[in-house]
Formats: sequence, structure tokens, C-alpha cells
Amino acid sequence: MSHKRKRFIFCIIPALLISLSVQTTFAYPNTTLKSGVSGNSVLKLQKDLKNLGFISFKPTGYFGSLTQQGVKRFQKRYGLASDGIAGSITLTKIDKILGRTTTQSRGSTDRKSQINPINVKKQWIPGLPQDPYNKGIGKYEGVVFHYTNNLNDNAQKEATYEKNNWNEAFVHEFIDPGQCIQVANPDYQAWGAGEYGNHRFIHIELCDASNQSDFNTSYNMVTQRIAEYLYKRKLGVTPAKPDGSGTLWSHADVSNYLGGTDHKDPIAYLAKWGKTWQDVINSVTKYYNILKEQDNNN
Repeated sequence: MSHKRKRFIFCIIPALLISLSVQTTFAYPNTTLKSGVSGNSVLKLQKDLKNLGFISFKPTGYFGSLTQQGVKRFQKRYGLASDGIAGSITLTKIDKILGRTTTQSRGSTDRKSQINPINVKKQWIPGLPQDPYNKGIGKYEGVVFHYTNNLNDNAQKEATYEKNNWNEAFVHEFIDPGQCIQVANPDYQAWGAGEYGNHRFIHIELCDASNQSDFNTSYNMVTQRIAEYLYKRKLGVTPAKPDGSGTLWSHADVSNYLGGTDHKDPIAYLAKWGKTWQDVINSVTKYYNILKEQDNNN
């Protein structure tokens, strides 16, 4: 998502976790926060409580009476023991509500497998609109492959930018050679490629690479991730067509066949590193078939 910024025709379009994962770890450390405690963990707690609407003051990093009251309000709202102490149960609940977790994708840890798990960091942006797809919550019809068009960017930079500017545009996930960050609940629409594409598709955006090795790594990650989403819904891998059918779309395809946007990514970026759109189709198909074979074997 370019910081020159891709501007789209938006429809007003966030909590079911998509089952593309097998493990979950949480963002808060194993700690207990209570009255009199101070530090970065308290500051983080206060920011979360403020984002969720349970406190209104500027976060200070000190756990005083106002923070305690905010914790009690949160606990009461979600049926927890209302003691004003943020222990593991309360902190885990906050993490889950904000969708801020790290999960592993559908890859296999079998050393003979051609597909490995991808760590997906969930950093859902608070307050995003939650509109279902045309066919319902979680019922996306395919995946759109984007390129950020921001030189020397990375997934965290993009995620941080979108947190503060999501009203311009936002996708579901960013991928760079080292990580995949999910910023929006994939059960609901993102503002990724105009109103027609938003109603129907998951949106995954590939960050810029500075060398061939990094590109190869991020390319393999994004094509695997697309395959995982398609396989989750057993959609198959079919290229986009002028009649609007197909499950695998480039942003250029959306512009050409659906409208509502005029971007042509990621075609030129792929060509820069020696890849064609047919290569993408082949790679996604390969990963999709591996996932299918793994399930058949199990």
C-alpha cells in the first residue's frame, strides 16, 4: 500500500479468527499489573484500554486509581473477576479482543515437506469497520495480490502506517522477507482494491525487497499464504477472468476486469525480479496441492 497512497473508491466495510493456524502466543509477557506498578507494560495496558474505550486519560506508564478503574470496567464487561488487577487472564483477553497474536500458518514442520509454517503476527487495527463479504462473514471468493510500491519498506512500517491512516486504505496482511503481519480480520472486508474487489476478496500486500534473495523469500511466503487462504475455503486456484470469475487476482486484474481502482501492481515489480503472473499461478497451485495432499495423507 503505497505511502504515495493507493486511493480507492470505498464501500463502508472487523471476531472470528480464520483457521489458518495451529499455534498461538500472546503479545503480553507473563506478568501481573496492579496498583503501584509502573513501566512499559503498564503503558501498553493503558494504551490498549484507551483504544478499547475503558479509560480516557493520556497513558503515563503508572498504574494508579484511574487505570485500576479502567481494568475493572474491562473485566466487568467481559465477565471476568472485577478486581482491578491485570493478570494473565485479563491480559490474554485484551490480546484476543485486539486480535494481536502470533500464529503459525498451515505449513508442515516435516523436513521432507516443501511447505513450512509462516509466523503470522496479528496486529489488528482497533476500530476498523466490520462488513461481511458479498457471500457472508468469512466467505471471501478469492485473494488479491498487491505490491506496496514503497522502496525499502517492511511489513512493520506498513502496519504502523495503516494503523494511523486506515481511513485511506487498508489490506489484510503485509509480507516482507522476515515476517507476515495481519492488520485486519480476514473474516471481513478490507479497503484494498475498490468497492467491487473489496466486497469479494482477501487482500495481501508484498513489501519491497532490496536483493534477489530477499525477493525470493518474500515471494515464496506470499504465494504460500495465498494458497493457504484459497485452500481454507477449498476455492481452488483459477486465474481472474474478464467475466469476473477466478480465485487468484492481481491488483491489475481488478482494475482491468472489475473497476473501482486503476492500479497495475504487482506485475512490473514481479518482472523486475524475473517473475511473471503465470509464475505466481504456478507457485500458488503448487502450494495449494501440497496442502491438499497433506490433508489427504492425514
